[in-house]
Formats: sequence, structure tokens, C-alpha cells
Amino acid sequence: MSPRCDSVCTRAEKLSAKIDASCGGQPESATYDNPDCYPMEKKFYGMRAEIFECWCTKVIRFDREAQ
Repeated sequence: MSPRCDSVCTRAEKLSAKIDASCGGQPESATYDNPDCYPMEKKFYGMRAEIFECWCTKVIRFDREAQ
């Protein structure tokens, strides 16, 4: 993997882990409706082209219902 892709995948993995830890959950959970989530998700989804181009397999997410 190229140094650029290493960097892209590392950034994407860190951001994905932060999103997983901070966002979502049920209405009664502390992470539900976290105002910090939208900017993080927007940044992550803005990286999609690079994530797929570099085959960052740890963060490529597929719709689980479609599987």
C-alpha cells in the first residue's frame, strides 16, 4: 500500500472508531443524538472515494440488510 493510502486508511480507521464510540445507540443511551456526530460522519463520508480507492477494508461499510 502506498504511503498516501496508509495515511488515508489510518485517518479513516480512527474516525470510524470515534464515530462508533460516540454516535448512535438507543434513545435512552448517552450517545443517542450526540451533536458531535454529524460533523464526524460528514467528514467520514467525504472520505469515501479515497477509502474505496485505497481499499481501506477495516472501514468499508456495507448495508447489512442487503447481505
